[in-house]
Amino acid sequence: MPEFTRRERDVLAALCRPLATSGPVVMPATIREIAAELVVTEAAVKQHLLNLYDKFAVQEGAESRRIALAREAVLRGAVAGVGAATTVASPVEEGRAAAARRAWEDAHAALATAASAAPLDVGDLELLGDAATWTGRFEASTAAREQAYAAHLARGDRRSAARVALGLGWNAAVTLRFSVVAGWMASAGRLLAAEGAVGEAPVWPEHGLMLSLMALNELGTGQIELGLAHARAAFDVGQRTGDVDIQALGLVFQGFGLVHQGRLDDGRALLDEAMASATAGHLGTLAQGMVYCRTLSACLDTFDYRRAIEWTEEIERRAPTLGSVGFPGDCRTHRASVFVVRGDWQRGAEEAEAAAAEARAYDLGHTVQALTALGEIRLRQGDLAAARDAFERATDFGLPPGPGYALMLLADGDVPGALRAIARAMDGTGEPLDRARYLPAAIEIALAAGDLDQARAFWADLADIAAAFPGPVLAATVAGCSAAVSLAARDAPEAIELARDAARRWRSVGAPYEAAKCRMQVATAAADLGDRAEAVRAARAALASFSQLGAQRDIGAASAFLEHLG
Repeated sequence: MPEFTRRERDVLAALCRPLATSGPVVMPATIREIAAELVVTEAAVKQHLLNLYDKFAVQEGAESRRIALAREAVLRGAVAGVGAATTVASPVEEGRAAAARRAWEDAHAALATAASAAPLDVGDLELLGDAATWTGRFEASTAAREQAYAAHLARGDRRSAARVALGLGWNAAVTLRFSVVAGWMASAGRLLAAEGAVGEAPVWPEHGLMLSLMALNELGTGQIELGLAHARAAFDVGQRTGDVDIQALGLVFQGFGLVHQGRLDDGRALLDEAMASATAGHLGTLAQGMVYCRTLSACLDTFDYRRAIEWTEEIERRAPTLGSVGFPGDCRTHRASVFVVRGDWQRGAEEAEAAAAEARAYDLGHTVQALTALGEIRLRQGDLAAARDAFERATDFGLPPGPGYALMLLADGDVPGALRAIARAMDGTGEPLDRARYLPAAIEIALAAGDLDQARAFWADLADIAAAFPGPVLAATVAGCSAAVSLAARDAPEAIELARDAARRWRSVGAPYEAAKCRMQVATAAADLGDRAEAVRAARAALASFSQLGAQRDIGAASAFLEHLG
Protein backbone atom coordinates (compact mmCIF):
# COMPACT_ATOMS: atom_id res chain seq x y z
CA MET A 1 0.00 0.00 0.00
CA PRO A 2 1.39 3.43 -0.88
CA GLU A 3 2.02 5.99 1.84
CA PHE A 4 -0.50 8.86 1.81
CA THR A 5 -0.57 12.34 3.25
CA ARG A 6 -3.59 13.20 5.38
CA ARG A 7 -5.12 15.29 2.60
CA GLU A 8 -4.51 12.55 0.02
CA ARG A 9 -6.42 10.15 2.27
CA ASP A 10 -9.26 12.65 2.47
CA VAL A 11 -9.37 13.01 -1.30
CA LEU A 12 -9.24 9.24 -1.83
CA ALA A 13 -12.05 8.69 0.68
CA ALA A 14 -14.21 11.37 -0.95
CA LEU A 15 -13.47 9.93 -4.40
CA CYS A 16 -14.63 6.46 -3.39
CA ARG A 17 -17.44 7.39 -1.00
CA PRO A 18 -20.20 6.96 -3.63
CA LEU A 19 -18.96 3.39 -4.20
CA ALA A 20 -20.23 2.40 -0.76
CA THR A 21 -23.83 3.00 -1.83
CA SER A 22 -26.09 0.22 -2.99
CA GLY A 23 -26.48 -0.54 -6.66
CA PRO A 24 -24.95 -2.89 -9.20
CA VAL A 25 -22.85 -0.19 -10.88
CA VAL A 26 -21.69 2.97 -9.14
CA MET A 27 -19.39 5.84 -10.03
CA PRO A 28 -16.66 7.64 -8.10
CA ALA A 29 -17.12 11.26 -7.11
CA THR A 30 -16.29 14.05 -9.55
CA ILE A 31 -13.60 16.65 -8.90
CA ARG A 32 -16.30 19.23 -8.17
CA GLU A 33 -18.02 16.92 -5.67
CA ILE A 34 -14.73 16.18 -3.91
CA ALA A 35 -13.89 19.87 -3.68
CA ALA A 36 -17.35 20.66 -2.27
CA GLU A 37 -17.12 17.92 0.36
CA LEU A 38 -13.63 18.89 1.51
CA VAL A 39 -14.21 22.66 1.13
CA VAL A 40 -11.11 23.13 -1.03
CA THR A 41 -10.58 24.39 -4.56
CA GLU A 42 -10.92 22.14 -7.59
CA ALA A 43 -7.30 22.96 -8.46
CA ALA A 44 -6.18 21.55 -5.11
CA VAL A 45 -8.17 18.36 -5.70
CA LYS A 46 -6.61 17.95 -9.15
CA GLN A 47 -3.12 18.25 -7.67
CA HIS A 48 -3.82 15.61 -5.00
CA LEU A 49 -5.28 13.32 -7.66
CA LEU A 50 -2.11 13.68 -9.74
CA ASN A 51 -0.10 12.57 -6.71
CA LEU A 52 -2.45 9.61 -6.17
CA TYR A 53 -2.21 8.58 -9.84
CA ASP A 54 1.55 8.37 -9.41
CA LYS A 55 1.34 6.43 -6.16
CA PHE A 56 -1.10 3.89 -7.62
CA ALA A 57 0.77 3.82 -10.97
CA VAL A 58 -2.38 4.85 -12.86
CA GLN A 59 -1.13 5.82 -16.31
CA GLU A 60 -2.78 8.07 -18.86
CA GLY A 61 -4.42 5.81 -21.38
CA ALA A 62 -7.64 4.51 -22.79
CA GLU A 63 -9.59 4.76 -19.54
CA SER A 64 -10.53 7.65 -17.29
CA ARG A 65 -7.73 7.95 -14.73
CA ARG A 66 -10.18 8.87 -12.00
CA ILE A 67 -12.20 5.69 -12.58
CA ALA A 68 -9.03 3.62 -12.73
CA LEU A 69 -7.78 5.17 -9.47
CA ALA A 70 -11.05 4.36 -7.72
CA ARG A 71 -10.89 0.77 -8.99
CA GLU A 72 -7.31 0.35 -7.79
CA ALA A 73 -8.14 1.84 -4.40
CA VAL A 74 -11.07 -0.58 -4.00
CA LEU A 75 -9.07 -3.63 -5.11
CA ARG A 76 -6.21 -2.82 -2.74
CA GLY A 77 -8.51 -2.07 0.18
CA ALA A 78 -7.26 1.48 0.47
CA VAL A 79 -10.66 2.87 1.53
CA ALA A 80 -12.84 1.71 4.36
CA GLY A 81 -16.42 0.61 3.81
CA VAL A 82 -16.06 -0.36 0.16
CA GLY A 83 -15.79 -4.02 -0.79
CA ALA A 84 -13.62 -5.39 -3.57
CA ALA A 85 -16.76 -6.81 -5.21
CA THR A 86 -18.03 -3.32 -5.97
CA THR A 87 -18.33 -2.74 -9.72
CA VAL A 88 -17.05 0.65 -10.79
CA ALA A 89 -18.89 2.26 -13.70
CA SER A 90 -17.48 1.90 -17.19
CA PRO A 91 -16.41 5.06 -19.06
CA VAL A 92 -19.62 4.93 -21.13
CA GLU A 93 -21.76 4.66 -18.00
CA GLU A 94 -19.82 7.44 -16.32
CA GLY A 95 -20.19 9.61 -19.42
CA ARG A 96 -23.94 9.08 -19.54
CA ALA A 97 -24.33 9.89 -15.86
CA ALA A 98 -22.11 12.97 -16.12
CA ALA A 99 -24.15 14.20 -19.09
CA ALA A 100 -27.34 13.66 -17.12
CA ARG A 101 -26.09 16.01 -14.39
CA ARG A 102 -24.57 18.39 -17.01
CA ALA A 103 -21.01 17.87 -15.88
CA TRP A 104 -19.83 18.28 -19.45
CA GLU A 105 -16.07 18.13 -18.93
CA ASP A 106 -16.47 14.82 -17.10
CA ALA A 107 -18.90 13.57 -19.73
CA HIS A 108 -16.54 14.42 -22.58
CA ALA A 109 -13.52 12.83 -20.89
CA ALA A 110 -15.39 9.60 -20.19
CA LEU A 111 -17.12 9.29 -23.57
CA ALA A 112 -13.98 10.20 -25.51
CA THR A 113 -12.15 7.52 -23.53
CA ALA A 114 -14.86 5.01 -24.38
CA ALA A 115 -14.83 6.00 -28.07
CA SER A 116 -11.08 5.42 -28.26
CA ALA A 117 -11.60 1.83 -27.09
CA ALA A 118 -14.66 0.82 -29.11
CA PRO A 119 -17.27 2.42 -31.40
CA LEU A 120 -20.07 4.19 -29.53
CA ASP A 121 -23.70 3.50 -30.25
CA VAL A 122 -25.64 6.31 -31.90
CA GLY A 123 -27.15 7.68 -28.68
CA ASP A 124 -23.73 7.92 -27.05
CA LEU A 125 -22.33 9.59 -30.18
CA GLU A 126 -24.97 12.29 -29.77
CA LEU A 127 -24.02 12.65 -26.11
CA LEU A 128 -20.35 12.95 -27.07
CA GLY A 129 -21.31 15.65 -29.58
CA ASP A 130 -23.24 17.52 -26.90
CA ALA A 131 -20.40 17.25 -24.38
CA ALA A 132 -17.88 18.49 -26.95
CA THR A 133 -20.10 21.47 -27.84
CA TRP A 134 -20.55 22.53 -24.22
CA THR A 135 -16.83 22.32 -23.55
CA GLY A 136 -15.88 24.38 -26.61
CA ARG A 137 -14.57 21.48 -28.72
CA PHE A 138 -16.58 22.30 -31.82
CA GLU A 139 -14.52 20.29 -34.28
CA ALA A 140 -14.85 17.19 -32.10
CA SER A 141 -18.56 17.88 -31.68
CA THR A 142 -19.06 18.16 -35.42
CA ALA A 143 -17.20 14.89 -36.02
CA ALA A 144 -19.30 13.01 -33.45
CA ARG A 145 -22.57 14.46 -34.72
CA GLU A 146 -21.72 13.69 -38.33
CA GLN A 147 -21.20 10.06 -37.34
CA ALA A 148 -24.54 10.06 -35.51
CA TYR A 149 -26.24 11.66 -38.51
CA ALA A 150 -24.93 8.95 -40.83
CA ALA A 151 -25.98 6.22 -38.38
CA HIS A 152 -29.55 7.54 -38.15
CA LEU A 153 -29.80 7.77 -41.93
CA ALA A 154 -28.56 4.21 -42.29
CA ARG A 155 -31.31 3.06 -39.91
CA GLY A 156 -33.95 5.06 -41.78
CA ASP A 157 -34.68 7.24 -38.73
CA ARG A 158 -35.37 10.55 -40.51
CA ARG A 159 -36.59 12.39 -37.44
CA SER A 160 -33.44 11.62 -35.42
CA ALA A 161 -31.25 12.44 -38.41
CA ALA A 162 -33.02 15.81 -38.72
CA ARG A 163 -32.45 16.50 -35.03
CA VAL A 164 -28.72 15.81 -35.39
CA ALA A 165 -28.57 17.89 -38.59
CA LEU A 166 -30.01 20.81 -36.66
CA GLY A 167 -27.40 20.26 -33.96
CA LEU A 168 -24.76 20.51 -36.64
CA GLY A 169 -26.46 23.71 -37.77
CA TRP A 170 -26.21 25.12 -34.23
CA ASN A 171 -22.50 24.23 -34.21
CA ALA A 172 -22.00 26.10 -37.46
CA ALA A 173 -24.02 29.10 -36.24
CA VAL A 174 -21.90 29.42 -33.10
CA THR A 175 -18.75 29.32 -35.21
CA LEU A 176 -20.21 31.86 -37.68
CA ARG A 177 -20.21 29.54 -40.73
CA PHE A 178 -23.55 30.60 -42.11
CA SER A 179 -23.30 28.77 -45.43
CA VAL A 180 -22.85 25.56 -43.45
CA VAL A 181 -25.86 26.53 -41.32
CA ALA A 182 -27.94 26.85 -44.48
CA GLY A 183 -26.79 23.45 -45.71
CA TRP A 184 -27.72 21.58 -42.55
CA MET A 185 -31.03 23.43 -42.28
CA ALA A 186 -31.85 22.36 -45.83
CA SER A 187 -31.01 18.75 -44.95
CA ALA A 188 -33.17 18.89 -41.83
CA GLY A 189 -36.05 20.47 -43.77
CA ARG A 190 -35.95 17.73 -46.39
CA LEU A 191 -35.96 15.03 -43.73
CA LEU A 192 -38.85 16.62 -41.85
CA ALA A 193 -40.92 17.27 -44.98
CA ALA A 194 -42.44 13.79 -44.87
CA GLU A 195 -44.15 14.67 -41.57
CA GLY A 196 -45.41 18.14 -42.48
CA ALA A 197 -43.59 21.09 -43.97
CA VAL A 198 -42.46 23.96 -41.77
CA GLY A 199 -45.15 26.64 -41.80
CA GLU A 200 -47.96 24.21 -42.67
CA ALA A 201 -48.56 21.56 -40.03
CA PRO A 202 -45.51 21.10 -37.79
CA VAL A 203 -46.05 18.31 -35.29
CA TRP A 204 -42.56 17.48 -34.01
CA PRO A 205 -40.34 19.50 -31.67
CA GLU A 206 -37.69 19.24 -34.39
CA HIS A 207 -39.82 21.57 -36.52
CA GLY A 208 -39.67 24.11 -33.71
CA LEU A 209 -35.92 23.62 -33.35
CA MET A 210 -35.51 24.37 -37.03
CA LEU A 211 -37.65 27.49 -36.80
CA SER A 212 -35.59 28.62 -33.81
CA LEU A 213 -32.37 28.22 -35.75
CA MET A 214 -33.87 30.22 -38.61
CA ALA A 215 -34.87 32.97 -36.16
CA LEU A 216 -31.37 33.07 -34.62
CA ASN A 217 -29.78 33.42 -38.03
CA GLU A 218 -32.19 36.14 -39.18
CA LEU A 219 -32.04 38.19 -35.98
CA GLY A 220 -28.24 38.01 -36.10
CA THR A 221 -28.20 39.42 -39.63
CA GLY A 222 -30.66 42.26 -38.96
CA GLN A 223 -33.75 40.64 -40.50
CA ILE A 224 -35.82 41.47 -37.44
CA GLU A 225 -39.34 41.06 -38.82
CA LEU A 226 -38.57 37.70 -40.45
CA GLY A 227 -36.78 36.52 -37.33
CA LEU A 228 -39.76 37.52 -35.18
CA ALA A 229 -42.14 35.61 -37.46
CA HIS A 230 -40.08 32.42 -37.19
CA ALA A 231 -39.67 32.88 -33.42
CA ARG A 232 -43.47 33.12 -33.04
CA ALA A 233 -43.91 30.02 -35.20
CA ALA A 234 -41.35 28.16 -33.06
CA PHE A 235 -43.22 29.08 -29.88
CA ASP A 236 -46.44 27.81 -31.48
CA VAL A 237 -44.75 24.47 -32.24
CA GLY A 238 -43.56 24.30 -28.64
CA GLN A 239 -47.11 24.82 -27.38
CA ARG A 240 -48.57 22.24 -29.75
CA THR A 241 -46.03 19.60 -28.84
CA GLY A 242 -45.72 20.55 -25.16
CA ASP A 243 -41.95 20.99 -25.58
CA VAL A 244 -40.79 23.57 -23.01
CA ASP A 245 -37.39 23.99 -24.66
CA ILE A 246 -38.94 25.09 -27.95
CA GLN A 247 -41.34 27.38 -26.13
CA ALA A 248 -38.43 29.04 -24.31
CA LEU A 249 -36.45 29.46 -27.54
CA GLY A 250 -39.47 31.01 -29.22
CA LEU A 251 -39.91 33.41 -26.30
CA VAL A 252 -36.28 34.50 -26.06
CA PHE A 253 -35.94 35.14 -29.79
CA GLN A 254 -39.17 37.14 -29.81
CA GLY A 255 -37.93 39.15 -26.84
CA PHE A 256 -34.55 39.73 -28.49
CA GLY A 257 -36.17 40.96 -31.70
CA LEU A 258 -38.66 43.24 -29.97
CA VAL A 259 -35.99 44.85 -27.81
CA HIS A 260 -33.92 45.62 -30.90
CA GLN A 261 -36.98 47.19 -32.51
CA GLY A 262 -37.19 49.59 -29.57
CA ARG A 263 -40.24 47.83 -28.08
CA LEU A 264 -38.37 47.51 -24.82
CA ASP A 265 -41.15 46.68 -22.36
CA ASP A 266 -42.73 44.00 -24.56
CA GLY A 267 -39.38 42.43 -25.38
CA ARG A 268 -38.05 42.44 -21.82
CA ALA A 269 -41.22 40.78 -20.51
CA LEU A 270 -40.64 37.86 -22.89
CA LEU A 271 -36.95 37.66 -22.00
CA ASP A 272 -37.81 37.52 -18.30
CA GLU A 273 -40.39 34.78 -18.91
CA ALA A 274 -37.85 32.68 -20.79
CA MET A 275 -35.19 33.24 -18.12
CA ALA A 276 -37.59 32.18 -15.38
CA SER A 277 -37.85 28.76 -17.06
CA ALA A 278 -34.09 28.59 -17.56
CA THR A 279 -33.19 29.34 -13.94
CA ALA A 280 -35.88 27.01 -12.60
CA GLY A 281 -34.08 24.10 -14.24
CA HIS A 282 -36.94 23.24 -16.61
CA LEU A 283 -34.86 23.41 -19.80
CA GLY A 284 -32.31 21.32 -21.60
CA THR A 285 -28.76 22.55 -21.96
CA LEU A 286 -29.16 24.04 -25.45
CA ALA A 287 -32.32 25.98 -24.60
CA GLN A 288 -30.97 27.03 -21.21
CA GLY A 289 -27.71 28.31 -22.68
CA MET A 290 -29.37 30.07 -25.60
CA VAL A 291 -31.95 31.77 -23.38
CA TYR A 292 -29.26 33.07 -21.02
CA CYS A 293 -26.92 34.22 -23.80
CA ARG A 294 -29.59 35.98 -25.85
CA THR A 295 -31.09 37.63 -22.76
CA LEU A 296 -27.70 38.84 -21.58
CA SER A 297 -26.82 40.06 -25.07
CA ALA A 298 -30.12 41.93 -25.42
CA CYS A 299 -29.64 43.58 -22.01
CA LEU A 300 -26.11 44.70 -22.78
CA ASP A 301 -27.04 45.88 -26.28
CA THR A 302 -29.76 48.12 -24.83
CA PHE A 303 -27.84 49.24 -21.71
CA ASP A 304 -30.16 47.31 -19.40
CA TYR A 305 -27.39 46.60 -16.90
CA ARG A 306 -29.62 46.07 -13.89
CA ARG A 307 -31.51 43.24 -15.59
CA ALA A 308 -28.25 41.70 -16.84
CA ILE A 309 -26.77 41.81 -13.34
CA GLU A 310 -29.87 40.38 -11.67
CA TRP A 311 -30.17 37.42 -14.05
CA THR A 312 -26.43 36.72 -13.86
CA GLU A 313 -26.63 36.68 -10.07
CA GLU A 314 -29.61 34.32 -10.28
CA ILE A 315 -27.68 31.98 -12.60
CA GLU A 316 -24.72 32.03 -10.19
CA ARG A 317 -26.97 31.31 -7.21
CA ARG A 318 -28.45 28.28 -8.95
CA ALA A 319 -25.17 27.03 -10.45
CA PRO A 320 -24.96 23.93 -8.18
CA THR A 321 -28.19 22.57 -9.69
CA LEU A 322 -27.99 24.06 -13.19
CA GLY A 323 -24.38 23.20 -13.96
CA SER A 324 -22.44 25.33 -16.43
CA VAL A 325 -24.75 27.63 -18.40
CA GLY A 326 -24.15 29.08 -21.84
CA PHE A 327 -21.90 28.67 -24.84
CA PRO A 328 -18.12 28.64 -24.35
CA GLY A 329 -16.62 31.98 -25.36
CA ASP A 330 -19.99 33.62 -26.08
CA CYS A 331 -21.62 33.80 -22.65
CA ARG A 332 -18.30 34.25 -20.86
CA THR A 333 -17.79 37.39 -22.93
CA HIS A 334 -21.17 38.79 -21.90
CA ARG A 335 -20.58 37.85 -18.25
CA ALA A 336 -17.24 39.67 -18.34
CA SER A 337 -19.07 42.82 -19.46
CA VAL A 338 -21.51 42.43 -16.57
CA PHE A 339 -18.63 42.11 -14.10
CA VAL A 340 -17.06 45.27 -15.49
CA VAL A 341 -20.23 47.20 -14.70
CA ARG A 342 -20.85 45.80 -11.24
CA GLY A 343 -17.24 46.37 -10.18
CA ASP A 344 -16.18 42.73 -9.85
CA TRP A 345 -13.08 43.33 -11.91
CA GLN A 346 -11.01 40.34 -10.85
CA ARG A 347 -13.71 37.93 -11.93
CA GLY A 348 -14.34 40.00 -15.02
CA ALA A 349 -10.68 39.76 -16.04
CA GLU A 350 -10.69 36.00 -15.48
CA GLU A 351 -13.86 35.56 -17.54
CA ALA A 352 -12.54 37.82 -20.32
CA GLU A 353 -9.23 35.94 -20.59
CA ALA A 354 -11.03 32.59 -20.60
CA ALA A 355 -13.58 33.81 -23.15
CA ALA A 356 -10.87 35.10 -25.48
CA ALA A 357 -9.04 31.77 -25.26
CA GLU A 358 -12.22 29.78 -25.90
CA ALA A 359 -13.47 31.93 -28.76
CA ARG A 360 -10.16 32.58 -30.53
CA ALA A 361 -10.33 29.42 -32.64
CA TYR A 362 -13.77 30.05 -34.10
CA ASP A 363 -15.36 33.41 -33.24
CA LEU A 364 -13.32 36.55 -33.85
CA GLY A 365 -16.20 38.83 -32.85
CA HIS A 366 -16.45 37.45 -29.33
CA THR A 367 -12.66 37.28 -29.05
CA VAL A 368 -12.49 41.03 -29.72
CA GLN A 369 -15.35 41.70 -27.30
CA ALA A 370 -13.63 39.68 -24.56
CA LEU A 371 -10.29 41.43 -25.07
CA THR A 372 -12.07 44.79 -25.11
CA ALA A 373 -13.71 43.99 -21.76
CA LEU A 374 -10.30 43.02 -20.41
CA GLY A 375 -8.82 46.28 -21.66
CA GLU A 376 -11.61 48.27 -20.02
CA ILE A 377 -10.98 46.52 -16.70
CA ARG A 378 -7.24 47.23 -16.84
CA LEU A 379 -7.95 50.85 -17.80
CA ARG A 380 -10.27 51.26 -14.82
CA GLN A 381 -7.68 49.66 -12.58
CA GLY A 382 -5.18 52.23 -13.84
CA ASP A 383 -2.83 49.71 -15.48
CA LEU A 384 -2.34 51.50 -18.80
CA ALA A 385 0.31 49.08 -20.09
CA ALA A 386 -1.98 46.08 -19.56
CA ALA A 387 -4.92 47.98 -21.05
CA ARG A 388 -2.89 48.85 -24.15
CA ASP A 389 -1.84 45.22 -24.51
CA ALA A 390 -5.45 43.97 -24.36
CA PHE A 391 -6.72 46.59 -26.81
CA GLU A 392 -3.87 45.95 -29.25
CA ARG A 393 -4.53 42.21 -29.08
CA ALA A 394 -8.13 43.04 -30.01
CA THR A 395 -7.11 45.21 -32.96
CA ASP A 396 -4.90 42.38 -34.26
CA PHE A 397 -8.12 40.64 -35.33
CA GLY A 398 -9.07 43.53 -37.59
CA LEU A 399 -12.07 44.76 -35.60
CA PRO A 400 -12.29 48.02 -33.58
CA PRO A 401 -11.89 47.52 -29.80
CA GLY A 402 -14.64 49.94 -28.77
CA PRO A 403 -14.16 53.32 -27.12
CA GLY A 404 -11.75 52.01 -24.48
CA TYR A 405 -8.70 52.28 -26.72
CA ALA A 406 -9.29 55.99 -27.30
CA LEU A 407 -9.81 56.54 -23.56
CA MET A 408 -6.58 54.67 -22.86
CA LEU A 409 -4.71 57.06 -25.17
CA LEU A 410 -6.37 59.99 -23.39
CA ALA A 411 -5.33 58.65 -19.98
CA ASP A 412 -1.80 58.33 -21.34
CA GLY A 413 -1.82 62.02 -22.30
CA ASP A 414 -2.12 61.50 -26.06
CA VAL A 415 -5.07 63.80 -26.79
CA PRO A 416 -4.51 64.00 -30.58
CA GLY A 417 -4.23 60.19 -30.71
CA ALA A 418 -7.40 59.84 -28.68
CA LEU A 419 -9.25 62.18 -31.07
CA ARG A 420 -8.13 60.14 -34.07
CA ALA A 421 -8.98 56.84 -32.39
CA ILE A 422 -12.49 57.83 -31.37
CA ALA A 423 -13.19 59.29 -34.83
CA ARG A 424 -12.09 56.01 -36.46
CA ALA A 425 -14.10 53.94 -34.01
CA MET A 426 -17.27 55.98 -34.56
CA ASP A 427 -16.98 55.86 -38.33
CA GLY A 428 -19.78 53.69 -39.64
CA THR A 429 -21.70 53.35 -36.35
CA GLY A 430 -25.06 54.15 -37.85
CA GLU A 431 -27.22 52.23 -35.38
CA PRO A 432 -28.24 54.54 -32.53
CA LEU A 433 -27.44 52.11 -29.72
CA ASP A 434 -24.04 51.34 -31.24
CA ARG A 435 -23.31 55.06 -31.48
CA ALA A 436 -24.38 55.55 -27.86
CA ARG A 437 -21.47 53.34 -26.74
CA TYR A 438 -18.96 55.77 -28.20
CA LEU A 439 -20.53 59.14 -27.49
CA PRO A 440 -19.60 59.41 -23.76
CA ALA A 441 -15.95 58.79 -24.64
CA ALA A 442 -16.20 61.23 -27.55
CA ILE A 443 -17.56 63.91 -25.18
CA GLU A 444 -14.78 63.31 -22.65
CA ILE A 445 -12.08 63.48 -25.31
CA ALA A 446 -13.56 66.60 -26.94
CA LEU A 447 -13.61 68.34 -23.55
CA ALA A 448 -10.00 67.30 -22.93
CA ALA A 449 -9.12 68.85 -26.29
CA GLY A 450 -10.90 72.07 -25.29
CA ASP A 451 -13.58 71.74 -27.97
CA LEU A 452 -16.72 72.60 -25.98
CA ASP A 453 -18.89 73.05 -29.08
CA GLN A 454 -18.06 69.55 -30.37
CA ALA A 455 -18.72 68.10 -26.93
CA ARG A 456 -22.14 69.77 -26.88
CA ALA A 457 -22.93 68.37 -30.32
CA PHE A 458 -22.02 64.87 -29.17
CA TRP A 459 -24.12 65.37 -26.03
CA ALA A 460 -27.17 66.39 -28.09
CA ASP A 461 -26.80 63.23 -30.18
CA LEU A 462 -26.60 61.12 -27.02
CA ALA A 463 -29.65 62.82 -25.49
CA ASP A 464 -31.70 62.08 -28.63
CA ILE A 465 -30.78 58.39 -28.46
CA ALA A 466 -31.63 58.23 -24.75
CA ALA A 467 -35.04 59.73 -25.50
CA ALA A 468 -35.68 57.08 -28.17
CA PHE A 469 -34.50 54.21 -25.92
CA PRO A 470 -35.55 55.21 -22.40
CA GLY A 471 -33.84 53.47 -19.52
CA PRO A 472 -31.88 54.17 -16.34
CA VAL A 473 -28.39 53.61 -17.80
CA LEU A 474 -28.73 55.98 -20.73
CA ALA A 475 -30.44 58.49 -18.44
CA ALA A 476 -27.52 58.25 -16.00
CA THR A 477 -25.05 58.53 -18.88
CA VAL A 478 -26.73 61.65 -20.23
CA ALA A 479 -26.81 63.24 -16.76
CA GLY A 480 -23.12 62.53 -16.17
CA CYS A 481 -22.12 63.87 -19.59
CA SER A 482 -24.31 66.94 -19.01
CA ALA A 483 -22.47 67.56 -15.74
CA ALA A 484 -19.12 67.27 -17.51
CA VAL A 485 -20.16 69.78 -20.19
CA SER A 486 -21.51 72.18 -17.53
CA LEU A 487 -18.27 71.95 -15.55
CA ALA A 488 -16.30 72.74 -18.70
CA ALA A 489 -18.61 75.73 -19.31
CA ARG A 490 -17.97 76.93 -15.72
CA ASP A 491 -21.63 76.49 -14.78
CA ALA A 492 -21.06 74.93 -11.37
CA PRO A 493 -24.66 75.33 -10.04
CA GLU A 494 -26.08 73.34 -12.93
CA ALA A 495 -23.18 70.86 -12.89
CA ILE A 496 -23.59 69.93 -9.22
CA GLU A 497 -27.29 69.11 -9.60
CA LEU A 498 -26.69 67.07 -12.75
CA ALA A 499 -23.79 65.20 -11.13
CA ARG A 500 -25.85 64.39 -8.01
CA ASP A 501 -28.64 63.06 -10.22
CA ALA A 502 -26.18 60.98 -12.27
CA ALA A 503 -24.58 59.48 -9.14
CA ARG A 504 -27.99 58.46 -7.78
CA ARG A 505 -28.94 56.88 -11.09
CA TRP A 506 -25.68 54.93 -11.36
CA ARG A 507 -26.04 53.62 -7.81
CA SER A 508 -29.55 52.40 -8.59
CA VAL A 509 -28.21 50.58 -11.66
CA GLY A 510 -25.52 48.83 -9.60
CA ALA A 511 -22.53 50.51 -11.28
CA PRO A 512 -20.21 51.66 -8.46
CA TYR A 513 -17.38 52.99 -10.61
CA GLU A 514 -19.58 55.29 -12.65
CA ALA A 515 -21.31 56.46 -9.46
CA ALA A 516 -17.94 57.30 -7.90
CA LYS A 517 -16.85 59.25 -10.99
CA CYS A 518 -20.01 61.32 -10.71
CA ARG A 519 -19.30 61.92 -7.01
CA MET A 520 -16.00 63.45 -8.09
CA GLN A 521 -17.96 65.73 -10.42
CA VAL A 522 -20.05 66.78 -7.42
CA ALA A 523 -16.85 67.45 -5.48
CA THR A 524 -15.40 69.55 -8.30
CA ALA A 525 -18.56 71.60 -8.72
CA ALA A 526 -18.86 72.11 -4.95
CA ALA A 527 -15.27 73.34 -4.80
CA ASP A 528 -15.99 75.78 -7.65
CA LEU A 529 -18.98 77.04 -5.63
CA GLY A 530 -16.81 77.50 -2.54
CA ASP A 531 -18.65 74.75 -0.60
CA ARG A 532 -15.56 73.08 0.87
CA ALA A 533 -17.49 70.78 3.20
CA GLU A 534 -19.58 69.32 0.37
CA ALA A 535 -16.49 68.97 -1.80
CA VAL A 536 -14.68 67.00 0.92
CA ARG A 537 -17.68 64.74 1.61
CA ALA A 538 -18.17 63.91 -2.06
CA ALA A 539 -14.46 63.34 -2.72
CA ARG A 540 -14.10 61.10 0.33
CA ALA A 541 -17.11 59.03 -0.76
CA ALA A 542 -15.62 58.68 -4.23
CA LEU A 543 -12.21 57.79 -2.80
CA ALA A 544 -13.74 55.05 -0.66
CA SER A 545 -15.41 53.51 -3.73
CA PHE A 546 -12.27 53.76 -5.85
CA SER A 547 -10.27 52.10 -3.07
CA GLN A 548 -12.74 49.24 -2.79
CA LEU A 549 -12.68 48.75 -6.56
CA GLY A 550 -8.91 49.05 -6.92
CA ALA A 551 -9.06 51.97 -9.37
CA GLN A 552 -5.50 53.19 -8.81
CA ARG A 553 -5.43 56.25 -11.07
CA ASP A 554 -8.74 57.47 -9.67
CA ILE A 555 -7.49 56.87 -6.12
CA GLY A 556 -4.54 59.12 -6.91
CA ALA A 557 -6.74 61.80 -8.45
CA ALA A 558 -9.21 61.82 -5.55
CA SER A 559 -6.39 61.88 -3.00
CA ALA A 560 -4.73 64.79 -4.79
CA PHE A 561 -8.04 66.65 -4.89
CA LEU A 562 -8.51 66.20 -1.11
CA GLU A 563 -4.91 67.24 -0.46
CA HIS A 564 -5.46 70.38 -2.51
CA LEU A 565 -8.51 71.18 -0.37
CA GLY A 566 -6.35 70.78 2.68
